[in-house]
Amino acid sequence: MKWNIRKDGSFDLIAGSARIEGCYPAIDGRAVHPLSVKTGRRGRMQTVRYTLSGAVLELRFGRAGKSLTLGCTYAGGATAPHWIQPVSHGRIPAASRFFRHGLGFSGPSGLVSTAGGPAPWCYDSYLTSAVVSPEGETIAFGALTHRRFLQKTTLHNRLVRSDFCNRRIVDDVALIDAGFSTECIALGGGRLQLPDLLFCSAAVPSEALGALAAAIARENNARTHQPPCYHYCSWYQRASYFSHGDLEGILDGLDSLKPRVPLQTIQIDDGYQRSYGDWLEPSPYWPNGLRPALEEIASRGYRPGVWVAPFMVGNRSHLFAAHPEWMLRDLDGRLIAEWQHYDGTRFNEEVYILDTSHPDAFAYLRGVFRKLRAYGTRMYKTDFMDWGLKDSLLVRRARPGRTSVEYFVDVLKMIREEIGEDSYWLACISPYAPFIGFADGMRVANDVGARWSKGGLGNMLDETVWSQYFNNVFWQNDPDVTYVRDVFTRMSDAETRSLAYWNGILGGSVNTSDDLANVPAERLALWRFLEPGPRRANARLPYWGGDRRFLVAVREYKGTRGAGLLVLNPCDERHTEYLMVSELTGARKEHVFTWGPDGSHAIGEAQQITVTLEPHESRLFYLSATGGGPPRTLTLGGAR
Repeated sequence: MKWNIRKDGSFDLIAGSARIEGCYPAIDGRAVHPLSVKTGRRGRMQTVRYTLSGAVLELRFGRAGKSLTLGCTYAGGATAPHWIQPVSHGRIPAASRFFRHGLGFSGPSGLVSTAGGPAPWCYDSYLTSAVVSPEGETIAFGALTHRRFLQKTTLHNRLVRSDFCNRRIVDDVALIDAGFSTECIALGGGRLQLPDLLFCSAAVPSEALGALAAAIARENNARTHQPPCYHYCSWYQRASYFSHGDLEGILDGLDSLKPRVPLQTIQIDDGYQRSYGDWLEPSPYWPNGLRPALEEIASRGYRPGVWVAPFMVGNRSHLFAAHPEWMLRDLDGRLIAEWQHYDGTRFNEEVYILDTSHPDAFAYLRGVFRKLRAYGTRMYKTDFMDWGLKDSLLVRRARPGRTSVEYFVDVLKMIREEIGEDSYWLACISPYAPFIGFADGMRVANDVGARWSKGGLGNMLDETVWSQYFNNVFWQNDPDVTYVRDVFTRMSDAETRSLAYWNGILGGSVNTSDDLANVPAERLALWRFLEPGPRRANARLPYWGGDRRFLVAVREYKGTRGAGLLVLNPCDERHTEYLMVSELTGARKEHVFTWGPDGSHAIGEAQQITVTLEPHESRLFYLSATGGGPPRTLTLGGAR
């Protein structure tokens, strides 16, 4: 991989057949028009200095091992621009693909084609992005740090047409821009240094993205030391109607199970609080408040967990009544009602956003987490975190002058300080990048309802696939709930197994909202079969980025010389696929067993596995190098 820098200030990035050509820096989406351009060197780095009218922009082209870096400094002027793009108007060769990652929770993420079409198109990407050549060679890139500015990459096309009615497409060019939202913060004529962009290359996209994720994780001290999370969450059975009495029923039921189900955490979700914002005031369902409930959870041998939405404040809350000045407002000074429920079905008709730039609001929130810690909470699920990341140019803050990411990170730092290093923090409905180094777990997809749907379970399958390269690298990926109950569900037995197996094999967080003491024996056995081992371990997705219909995951088990193989059909029609063992494990052939909670059955030694599946059905195998089946006590999650 190398830079190609021209004297006019344009540059290329080349990694074999993958390339980004003809790049030039831009400000607010427009290529700079320098009065002069000067190329040079500073140590081992090449530099290009663009002298503008009233400002100077400098790019620094470096190398870090096998990777390349691009730094950018902007100087001059009273304020920064809204956007600074060190890479702009870079041309992507025809027939390439582009990997985009969503801002956070629910994506959209995945590989998209840059092939031409009859209409303009545009894709935005955050956290990481990649250009993939037709041969598969890949350049993956992203910002190393995310503590001050939002980094975004945009791929779009430019159509050139001819003939009557513009009916003929002469050229269809794919162009890429990568930059940072600097939100017009004050500079006072000083210098603004942006985070470095890191570029990693590999022969396939998953390897390039994996190398990039590992570098970002190291730079931000990602939290991956906690054991895999295996817990109960109250939301998906009783929602906000879950009560202290319901909690006691769950705990008594778990006590009745022999052997004990080794859940780590019992987490109380939305509904314990009087209103959004009144986090320490009990609702009618919790007349004695949180503390006795958390103490009871701890007394039964579980880690107490609580749901909190730090930025949410209901219009009927005591907090809003006492401090309306603590709420975020639009540029006209009106309250921003992120939720509006005017049909009488919710306690709050409107839900506002806490303005944490206000020092008293920030102190109030700190006090909430300090008190929750004092109550004994050691697992925190913070929700609707995206409410706290609002472009500073689009809102009116009590204390303006900083970027949206800076305000957001201030809250993340405070929460981690108050909950302690030993607590497990699961972030939900969150932007990803600023959370690296703070969260232990991260929801990656939409809520999974008790039915197979495109927007729920379908989105979960998509996003867990595309996010697997950073599972147990940035944090533990959380795919959302696993259902094992056989009532109050629209999922078939096959769909229930598919969801459970998929969540269990990936290596991330595993949770349920089901009353385990009252599910059928075979469903309880299914839940026990998902128990994670004590150490982090990821499933590999050998066909990641390919065009297979089936989802295929392979997970190796230390000390067994064997691997679990899950094949899942996410489609709505019956299908057959042929899997070569060499593509799954690297061996020419393996001994193949069917596998599940009720044990294993030998099929025989094979070089190829033929799998036919009905819609939403899955098949679980165990592949053995020695001919022995899986150990009797081995779980899909790696526990023994």
